[in-house]
Amino acid sequence: MDFRIIHKEQLGSTNDHALERIANGVAAEGDVIWTDEQTNGRGHGSNTWESERGKNLTFSVILKPHFIDPSKQFVINQMISLSIVHLLENHLEKRIMIKWPNDIYVENEKVAGILIQNILSGNVIDYSVAGIGLNVNQEHFTSDAPNPVSMIRFTCTEMPLEELLKELLSITGGMYEKLRMPAFHNELHDIYIDHLFRYGEWADYMANGEVFRAMITGINTYGQLRLKTEKGEEKLFGFKEVEFVI
Repeated sequence: MDFRIIHKEQLGSTNDHALERIANGVAAEGDVIWTDEQTNGRGHGSNTWESERGKNLTFSVILKPHFIDPSKQFVINQMISLSIVHLLENHLEKRIMIKWPNDIYVENEKVAGILIQNILSGNVIDYSVAGIGLNVNQEHFTSDAPNPVSMIRFTCTEMPLEELLKELLSITGGMYEKLRMPAFHNELHDIYIDHLFRYGEWADYMANGEVFRAMITGINTYGQLRLKTEKGEEKLFGFKEVEFVI
């Protein structure tokens, strides 16, 4: 897959800019919107993303995954998450984990976040915009985010952002092409589960204002988190329906 990097010094949100290009009919699959400074970076819901100018990777990739059934669109999230995991494993001698649904962790600290926005047309995913924030060279964080960390903490040296971006895109492109093969979806799911934060461990979660103890037992096709409570109850949660108590 060919990627075209469109570099901007400053944007409010790379996802918003990508969506504007789609709405204006000037977007193509493989367009990558990369900015040095994102002034209104965001995650799911009202979450924001702190990133010091020129220190990290903040970008969005435009895809046209017509071959993926909308009911299975979570495979896009899995593919993007594991692309970042593989990149980090190439550079850090640490265990890299995916905190469902959209955070990448080095041990117990957040190094990257993902925001995927899909545009449906009938029974087809017309466009998918994958926004990624990866902390690379930022050493100090000023927001009230509980546990941010950058790659430099572990590499002890600054990394060239453009080279890192191209490496990540190469990994992503290879995995994206494999998504055309249905058999790869099962393999992707298994690898995702193997890197899932807190999988098979008892921990505290919060839903509807109440804290409860449960164990992650899996992710279903729709991307819902499957939990087993101490009482033996099996529960499914969608995005924003349950919180990890860290």
